[in-house]
Amino acid sequence: MTHGRRWIRTSLSWLVLLAGACISACNGSAHSTTGSLQRVASAPLPPADQSLVVQFLGAGGVYLRQGDQALLGDPFFSNPPLSHWIFGRPLQVKADVIDAHLPPMNGVQGILVGHGHFDHALDVPYIAGKLPDSVRVYGSETIPNLFAAILPAARLVDLTPHMAVAGEGGQWVYLSPRLRILPIQSQHSPHVGDVVFASDRITHPLSRAPAAMFDWQAGTNLTFVIDFLDAAQQVKFRVFYQSSASPDTVGFPPDWLLADNIPVDLALLCAANYNHVDGYPEGILKALKPRQVMLIHWERFWDDYSTETATPLPGMDFADLEARIRSVLEPSVPVWLPMRGGSIQLEH
Repeated sequence: MTHGRRWIRTSLSWLVLLAGACISACNGSAHSTTGSLQRVASAPLPPADQSLVVQFLGAGGVYLRQGDQALLGDPFFSNPPLSHWIFGRPLQVKADVIDAHLPPMNGVQGILVGHGHFDHALDVPYIAGKLPDSVRVYGSETIPNLFAAILPAARLVDLTPHMAVAGEGGQWVYLSPRLRILPIQSQHSPHVGDVVFASDRITHPLSRAPAAMFDWQAGTNLTFVIDFLDAAQQVKFRVFYQSSASPDTVGFPPDWLLADNIPVDLALLCAANYNHVDGYPEGILKALKPRQVMLIHWERFWDDYSTETATPLPGMDFADLEARIRSVLEPSVPVWLPMRGGSIQLEH
């Protein structure tokens, strides 16, 4: 397919998606009430100590810090307007916005990228440029190939050989002696019907940087288990991180990890398109039994970035989502809905 035909097909697909979202909103299926979900306003991060600090950055982006160890997942601030990504215009990295809202970079051991869509990957090269060369970017094979013309190959890690698949296998990847990740093969929830836009794998290094929306192909989706360890290599905090909703059992940790009797302190779960897949998030919550939950990727990522206001995605029904969560978890389990820049602090 030629570049022009691909652009037309992708643009029409996004127009269909947005038209459907608007119809849903007009029919009253988009509910912005957050019920009894525990909202978290933007606030300065607490000082570094032995607790686990988790900050929502916007879209699927998170920042985790425990002591002197920190990690970024899918950091995204630039929020290109709809006109740019629908009509194939180059998506611009907004350096001033990133610089104004990026959390402290000291101690960051790596950047995780769940998949290659622009709202997960666009800002990653710029942010990686603010970190030492020893800090790497981790994702499926698509991610190193997406960034091949932007970042040195030594800074790009293909996690495909290490990922767990369908409840089996998987290997820990150590970002430092006290921080490790387990990548898990997952799926991206459909945008319309059974269609996931821009879902191709990129199997060879690109000769130029991605520009328009359709250049940012998802590739294989990953979820992650993240362990913060103490000096004796014992798990201090365990986090499950899923920046795209997936069908029941897909993207679950492997059986050997679920059986290791180490509790999941926090589940970071994508709210976008939660109702486009079966059994989400009930299935993953039954498997994990997390002590706390934080909902991410719930707000419109085409509006100007703000830590003060955010509009829920079209079709976002928080009451229904909370009902699904509470069908599995006890009322005593906190479920957080953070504003961009909002953070929680976990203690043991």
